Amino acid sequence: MALYRRHLTALVPAAGALILLAACGGSSGGTASGSGDGDGGGDAAADPTDTLSVSTEDACAAAADEGGVVQHWATTDAAVFDEMIAPFKDAHPDITVEYTSLRPNDAVQQVLTLVQTGRDLGVDSIAMSVPYVGPLLQRDLIRDVDWALLGIPEDQVLDVGEEISLYRNYRMVSGLVYNADLISEDELPDTWEDLVDPEWDGKIVVDPRGTYLSRLAPAWGEDETVDWYTRLMETAHPLVVQGATASLQKVAVGEALMSTSAHDSEVLEQQAAGAPLEIKYLDLAPTQDYYSFIMSDAAHPNAAACFLSWYASDEGQARQLEFEFKGNETTPSDVPDTTELVNLETEEDATVVAEVGETLAGLTAS
Repeated sequence: MALYRRHLTALVPAAGALILLAACGGSSGGTASGSGDGDGGGDAAADPTDTLSVSTEDACAAAADEGGVVQHWATTDAAVFDEMIAPFKDAHPDITVEYTSLRPNDAVQQVLTLVQTGRDLGVDSIAMSVPYVGPLLQRDLIRDVDWALLGIPEDQVLDVGEEISLYRNYRMVSGLVYNADLISEDELPDTWEDLVDPEWDGKIVVDPRGTYLSRLAPAWGEDETVDWYTRLMETAHPLVVQGATASLQKVAVGEALMSTSAHDSEVLEQQAAGAPLEIKYLDLAPTQDYYSFIMSDAAHPNAAACFLSWYASDEGQARQLEFEFKGNETTPSDVPDTTELVNLETEEDATVVAEVGETLAGLTAS
């Protein structure tokens, strides 16, 4: 499989652009608690301006000296998250996980508000997609971590500046989702261009926000993406349905034949519920990645390192796949070699996707 990827450029100057993209999935509000080992020992946390270089064993041991707490924010539903991390709680009964479910934009805004008012952030680690991290980097709120010492593979680590890196905790891949009871994979288009065909008139679902299809822009560029979408709307007259769940329900009951508004994770979730859905990856497969990081002034950096190390482990990743249907393969095994992954990782990517998304939304509404 080919990978569409450019070298990462600095995200800090684009703080405005990097908070524009809408998050897909997750929920807001709610907390969950859990607990784990941490019976002393290990190295104390380094100065917050230094790279956090600590092994998993030492981080977990030092967590007790920090109070035995880790405060983590992500988008997962609180009840699901609490059940998902049960093995961590069993293994580390002296570490309490204080979890808050927040969408990335809400998390960033809350952090910035607390910083501006001089109040305690109340968070040690956060998971979000790259487009949102700019404002936090700009204010030196993210701490560099030696992720390799925590057992995290190099291909799951993303440098977002000269001295800061994040670790990827899942990757979702977009494709063409279809009702396998109504059409076979061989009958479907092989490329996004092939969708621009009267044969598919009224049979395709698109999202009115441009959220999913705008992620083709890092590969095609703004003009080509907008031109393609304009022709799609004029030729195929897609059904307009907001959100992955709603669009997949339309396909599952036969009101539409296929949807452009979902990732592999949503398909797996619907399949588990008995829906006759499958996903076909076309010539380009946009990805959506979520990354975790530790705050520069985290009160419990070792506990956060201990927890994130578990989350990245085989056990943690298996639990994530089981409860959230989200995998983390850099090159997903079910994506064919003829498909290019389109990864959003740079300032330019974030800017063009945000701008194209607004344009596609306008075209959909017109």
